[in-house]
Amino acid sequence: MKRFNTLDGVPLRYDRKTSTSYGTIGVPYKPYSEESFIQELEACFKELFQVCPLGKPNYILTAGAWTPKPGMHKKGRAIDLDGLLWDDYRFITLEYPGQKKFYLAVDAILRKHFGIVLNFRYDRPHEDHFHIDNSVNTSFDRNSRSKVIALQMGLTHVHDTPVIIDGIWGDQTSKAINDVLKELNISDPVTRRSGWHAYLDATAAKGFAHIAAEPSLDELYSIHREMIENAELSTSAKHGLMASFNAILSHEEVDVI
Repeated sequence: MKRFNTLDGVPLRYDRKTSTSYGTIGVPYKPYSEESFIQELEACFKELFQVCPLGKPNYILTAGAWTPKPGMHKKGRAIDLDGLLWDDYRFITLEYPGQKKFYLAVDAILRKHFGIVLNFRYDRPHEDHFHIDNSVNTSFDRNSRSKVIALQMGLTHVHDTPVIIDGIWGDQTSKAINDVLKELNISDPVTRRSGWHAYLDATAAKGFAHIAAEPSLDELYSIHREMIENAELSTSAKHGLMASFNAILSHEEVDVI
């Protein structure tokens, strides 16, 4: 085991010290991990910061690496990523509904380097972080729920080819990915490692390309609606929020275009 406190020169910060510190710069963090795993993390985040148009962030936010609980964390071969903080941009995994394209671009780069990435749509416990470990290889597996979910998310939200996001490989997903690969001029299927990684590269590039673009009114409305629907509020409170938002959009003094 070896301790580390940066990845590609960017400081790690632990943002779970208190119940209110999630998503903040938190406190300096120096966890233990296997040296080979640290090297894999270094390569991953180096590529991520090279591909991302924002470059290196100021901080990497994490929920932890080594823990005594059973699993890959105890083996020093897992880490939980909460977010990335730049001067003028904040990426927090729990804010996925409002950052789908950027989120999935980050997700794509992580999957090039690690066989297990559990994300927002995998289950409720992983909505507020990426779980990353190297327990399996980085090839695509049609029987892997986490990889199929990621593929379906990318098809739907990055490549504008909506499919049901259920983690199940079926005819709809198969047809959609074949159509998208053809559009991207990728000849190998995702069932080959080369095809899967080429698709991940294209997903990252397209997802990050939206960072400089202003969201459309339709996108803003969709983001707001989904965040309200996913919030832990009563039905009457959700209806009230949507009614107030619709009233704001329709007000003659509000220029939203």
